[in-house]
Amino acid sequence: MDFDYFIFDMGVLNAYTSKEFARCEKQFLVCSLNKWKRELTLEKITQLLKNTCMNQEHITILGNCSMKESRLKLSPNVRFRMIYLPYIENPFQLHSGFFTFFEKLLGQY
Repeated sequence: MDFDYFIFDMGVLNAYTSKEFARCEKQFLVCSLNKWKRELTLEKITQLLKNTCMNQEHITILGNCSMKESRLKLSPNVRFRMIYLPYIENPFQLHSGFFTFFEKLLGQY
């Protein structure tokens, strides 16, 4: 079929899936950045970067609207782009109102 985009959901990113993730043209991480989980999540991402061939410049974190920062800083040399996601009641059943957001997201990064 003639598709504009092919989105590959890799599930939980770990040392085994990171090699394929690193080969993707556009890389998006969806993760919990709530105050009580943020430090642990960012620590895991930092460790993953140290132990794999992933390039931080290609990674964009998709976060919720409550995040204040536009770039997350893990250490002096580690930074990620951050995109705010609109609230989606059921992410498994998107309606056409979200298509423009995702088309823009895929075309931008």
